[in-house]
Amino acid sequence: MDKEMTQTICCIYSKVGHYPIPNTVTTICTYAFSRCDRLTSITIPYSVREIDEYAFRGCKELKFLLLSVSVSRIGD
Repeated sequence: MDKEMTQTICCIYSKVGHYPIPNTVTTICTYAFSRCDRLTSITIPYSVREIDEYAFRGCKELKFLLLSVSVSRIGD
């Protein structure tokens, strides 16, 4: 998280299972969840408007992604 808790910059690689993104986040940054290969599900709240490119690259175990309709841009 950045200081204002509006951007998910990097998830801890050792995180296992479910990751609920806080309601203060508006942007999921490039490579934010890269190499978090033990995450199985992520909940993206209504506050998120943008998901940058490669945000979930290498999330091999990710089976469930709850995405709200508020997301207006998803990167490559």
